Amino acid sequence: MEQEKDMDADRKLPCGPEKDIGYYIKRINDKLKAGFDAYLCDVDLTSSQARVIEYVYWNGGMVTQKEIEVFLDVAHPTVVGIVNRLEKKGYLNCHLDENNKRNKMVCSTCEAEKLLNKMYEGRRAAEQRLLHSFSENEVAQAKKLLEKISDKERRRTYDQKIIKKFAGI
Repeated sequence: MEQEKDMDADRKLPCGPEKDIGYYIKRINDKLKAGFDAYLCDVDLTSSQARVIEYVYWNGGMVTQKEIEVFLDVAHPTVVGIVNRLEKKGYLNCHLDENNKRNKMVCSTCEAEKLLNKMYEGRRAAEQRLLHSFSENEVAQAKKLLEKISDKERRRTYDQKIIKKFAGI
């Protein structure tokens, strides 16, 4: 019994999750995602599906399915599911690339374009709720710091994928 108490004392970490930046980023992301999902509920979309619609639109209305995988940083089967659901709902059309039959081309439809304003409004409303007590300067500082973290993490993830590819992992 005495030995168990000593082991528990040794397990204490220098800080709890409430002091961890990752905890706060995850918590904010979860709240934003839940709010955006609720906002999109009446059009039967999820935030992930909305991101795909936006990505396709902002990249000329046509991208490969592989490009969506890279953008979302998710596995092929996940993107296949999202794209198939959006195609069934009439927001995307898909066809094989005539120049390379291995590529599935994903195209936005007029129905998807009609949703863009609603998606933008939802994101703006969520962001305003989150940042309402910040000054313009604080918003700019927060954005700059988050961009720096995001860019650094994106490069690290990309580097790891390249290393694995060339190492045959």
